[in-house]
Amino acid sequence: MNKLFTKLYKDYQQFTVDFLKWYGTNNYDIDVKDIIKIQSIFSLPILEQYLADIKNIGINFDSGCIILYYYRPELNVNEILAKSDSGKLTYTLYKKFDMKELNYTEAYERAILKCIEFINEPF
Repeated sequence: MNKLFTKLYKDYQQFTVDFLKWYGTNNYDIDVKDIIKIQSIFSLPILEQYLADIKNIGINFDSGCIILYYYRPELNVNEILAKSDSGKLTYTLYKKFDMKELNYTEAYERAILKCIEFINEPF
């Protein structure tokens, strides 16, 4: 098991179980048993897709910042065009700038983990 899934299963067991169920119902080329064995850089985009599809959370990041935002995928094209002038297509959930600069893989993983931590925080 790669470090990412070890951490996810240890810290967010129910999230990991839900993700693996979702992954199993989609037609990906890699078997669900093998997804936890591949390098994390290959599993991060799949986790990001899960967060977007199921949780409606988008992730924007670079080497030193993270922005998590909620978006509304149910908007049709006319609504998107109308709202794009006012900038009301998303709602920012979390943003942090001037973080320690990391390489791409580490920054991507940090952003995904921050998103998972954010959605699993008790209210």
